[in-house]
Amino acid sequence: MTFCNCPDLLLNKHMPKHHIKKSFSKYLPKSVRQYFENKLGHYRAISLSDQDVENCNYKEYMGGGADKWELRGTFQLDFLKARGLSPASKLLDIGCGPIRAGAHFIEYLNAGNYLGVDYNKDFINTARKIVEEKNLAGKRPAFAVIENFDFKHIAAEYDYAIAFSVLNHFYNRYNNEQRNFFFQNISKPLKKGALVYISHAAWFKESYLKNPGLRLTNRFNNDDFDITRYGWDTGKNNVYPIIELTIE
Repeated sequence: MTFCNCPDLLLNKHMPKHHIKKSFSKYLPKSVRQYFENKLGHYRAISLSDQDVENCNYKEYMGGGADKWELRGTFQLDFLKARGLSPASKLLDIGCGPIRAGAHFIEYLNAGNYLGVDYNKDFINTARKIVEEKNLAGKRPAFAVIENFDFKHIAAEYDYAIAFSVLNHFYNRYNNEQRNFFFQNISKPLKKGALVYISHAAWFKESYLKNPGLRLTNRFNNDDFDITRYGWDTGKNNVYPIIELTIE
């Protein structure tokens, strides 16, 4: 059985229920929608059936959808390679989802060097199915469901971490504590000298860096890495700024 037949989604009575819920939510006032997204988590309420996985419906939840799935996954790998990621590096993929980028990371890295974490268990289950479908099991990727960026059970052995389109989904008014949890805990699974990359970081302030072992070392914008090749334009709603933190 293949997990990627990907038929066009039709707006009719046969639409999967989760798409109906997603469509309905757009009629809610923005403040109400943001409140529930943050109480539940932006992606927490999404559930995926075996049929959803087979039809690749999960792709419609990510920016760019199915059309830009491969391009936007490739971007993350290319960006980290430009920042020194090698096959021998160990990578923590935070908010890995259904491994849009993770599949590329797993294929590139040496066996056992990838860990993907997410708070949505259906995303993690989907990621495991995609690994099987793409014949990547020999790379021995690991996955875990975590809450509140609780990394205490993860060994401090990772050289890189990426949080791509994760922390931007927590709005300051309702759930800023999630960002605080992230910055309090992110050094725990990482080696000294490890690098952390956070995308869509226009909200970032250095006041988040209360952990003395965490330092802002770089900030990337449109002029630093061409994103137009990956399906974004250079407007203000793209992936930038991306910030780099170093574990000291």
